[in-house]
Amino acid sequence: PKLLNYTRDIALQRSVAISGPTPAMIGWTVLRDCGLRRLDGRFPADAASRQLRGLVTWSRAVNEGRLLEGWCFHPDCDGEHPEFEHRTVSADSAADWLGFPQGEPLVAFGGEAVVRQACGECPVNVGRESGGVGGCWGWLPFNLGPLPVAEGRQPAGLRAGNRGVPLGGSRQDPSLPQNRGVDDVTSPGTRPDGSRRAATNEQGRKDRLRTGQWDNCSTLMNLRLAGGESLAVLDATTWLEEVLADLRARESFERLFPPTQPPWSGLWIGSEWSREQCGWWVEWCELAVSRGLAGVELVRLGAAVKAALETGLRFVFERVPPGLADGQAWHWPAHCGRCGHIRAVKEVCRCCGEQRGAVAASQRRVMGLRPWLKLARLMPAEQLEQLAGRYLAFRKQARR
Repeated sequence: PKLLNYTRDIALQRSVAISGPTPAMIGWTVLRDCGLRRLDGRFPADAASRQLRGLVTWSRAVNEGRLLEGWCFHPDCDGEHPEFEHRTVSADSAADWLGFPQGEPLVAFGGEAVVRQACGECPVNVGRESGGVGGCWGWLPFNLGPLPVAEGRQPAGLRAGNRGVPLGGSRQDPSLPQNRGVDDVTSPGTRPDGSRRAATNEQGRKDRLRTGQWDNCSTLMNLRLAGGESLAVLDATTWLEEVLADLRARESFERLFPPTQPPWSGLWIGSEWSREQCGWWVEWCELAVSRGLAGVELVRLGAAVKAALETGLRFVFERVPPGLADGQAWHWPAHCGRCGHIRAVKEVCRCCGEQRGAVAASQRRVMGLRPWLKLARLMPAEQLEQLAGRYLAFRKQARR
């Protein structure tokens, strides 16, 4: 189809990529000068995902054969449907289909030839062997479960027996919910001086988010993105315990990474790894892969670290705490600025022993659904119904 001249109204018809509770995540990228992306100094992994996600979505659609008559179709249009072989298409059933003109994500980058050349020659493009593009970044969602009372290496701030003691305060009542990061929130109807005030709807929404039950975020098994991607959430504590069962792996781990409880958090102190730390991850991640202990996202991360090590480029990452996306913003509770663990603002971190105040509750603009659009808003219902019917027949034939 002819590429659309996108207006503000059409742009606003895009939805969001993530909604609801989200687990903790590591966003990573390999920093390499490239004509397809701008290097952001503060949040490079997030910037890479926002700039290149459209290319990755397009590439995945091409590789999976979800193209017909110049349109890319969302995975939910066929492959994930349990009654795919018996589906019938009507104007109503196709009304929620998502898609986009095949060339739309490529326009801003100069076209398919430019993208193929840049990513085909890029040594840090994970998946280039299979024709993928934009593979120099990724997200690794994980869960830690409850903080263990572990023996062995203890974070420095906790060795004196001050686990969980607020700075300058008394120990919290053990009957109160722990690990919320909401201790310093002012109630909707109270001013800082104690006087009452009326709560607006917007303020009430923000306060409900701040005082929400973040525990739901630590029980997620999969992170389902509206763009059709589903990321398995890693049981990080168990995975690293199995790796560190090897004495040589544990000895080198304790030499290279700071002590935390659980040890997984020690991997992600700071914002980038040294070459020696990259070498540790490559060696032991590859061993974990050979034992069947690593999922797709860990394999991709391992490949990126190896590429960074071989090319001498910087592998950088950012920690994203468990949070909640409400369709407008991605909200995070107060958390440790050193290890990312959720904690009260004035409490010593129970994970890494950090004594400086925590990062206050914050938010970031939620990721949009780009490049996906509702096809019903791009063509008449009858035309969409006919296109959907041809697409299902095409996909059914391709599966035989």
